[in-house]
Amino acid sequence: MKARTPFLRWANSVIERRPERLRTDRFVQHVGRDFAVVESVEPSDQRAGVVLRGGCDIPSTFAALPLMAEQVKGTFAIARQGTGSGLGSHRTDQMLQTIDGIKYTGLDEATERLNLGEHYFSPRVFVEADFQIDGYPKFGSFPKSVVALSIGSDLVRSVYRHRSHGYLVDPGGFWLDSLQGMNQLEAETLRWLKTDFENLGRIDVTDFHRNLGEIITLLRDRLGVHVIVYNALVFDPGSQHHNYQLMKPAHSLRRREFNVALSDLSQTHDFHILDIDNILKKGGVREQVDFVHFTAEQTAPIGAEFYRILRALEVVA
Repeated sequence: MKARTPFLRWANSVIERRPERLRTDRFVQHVGRDFAVVESVEPSDQRAGVVLRGGCDIPSTFAALPLMAEQVKGTFAIARQGTGSGLGSHRTDQMLQTIDGIKYTGLDEATERLNLGEHYFSPRVFVEADFQIDGYPKFGSFPKSVVALSIGSDLVRSVYRHRSHGYLVDPGGFWLDSLQGMNQLEAETLRWLKTDFENLGRIDVTDFHRNLGEIITLLRDRLGVHVIVYNALVFDPGSQHHNYQLMKPAHSLRRREFNVALSDLSQTHDFHILDIDNILKKGGVREQVDFVHFTAEQTAPIGAEFYRILRALEVVA
């Protein structure tokens, strides 16, 4: 088998849906679809962990593995804490609605119709001081030392609000299609969605600023964790536009506004920004598909910066 970087091993495990184990004379590494665990060969009781919440950009965090592995003392885990569903659940307003639980007993209908995961409406990111890797209890529990978030979902995702009970769901782009080509069950679900829910569209920057500030405060006050937030690449890789007269407002402008809001929040709420915009601009984005999907080569400096922040926080050696 050809040698692969830890990030590519993680990407491969996503495709194959199986964990991969690597052992050296210094560490043992387990890499799975949504997690990585690195433990030193030398015995140690030290344990720490990072929980990831976000979209397509957040898995680049796993590129920090080679740096962590060489210096690890004890056991360290990174886990992408999903909702058990492929549908979006990481917008700040969606996260906030879970804090005190949704006071509606009819969530089973939405869960069944939209095939939502068991944790879709769960507040566990706010209430669990320790975490386990979903599906792998053999690794035990880890202190939730850091929560890593990204602004990507707030930038691009649209949510729907139940007209009577007010809870939010993100059904994904599939439900924006017409009835043509759907089977009966899909068509009935689409009619139910359009009848019982209203489309709120994308969140505005003011609401994002308020929501994220509340999330940072809650995570710190309740759990005492460090928070790291990914910002976003401002310009569009490969864009050849030079005249915007007949175009809708450029999405790159929206990303710039959100990045500025994030910087403002960092000053007032004292959390850490992983500056994706700066990292990618320095390295070049010629081969990048869009602002949230990175090439394998681009993940290395992202991982290095993530590791640098973890060391500054004294979470890792």
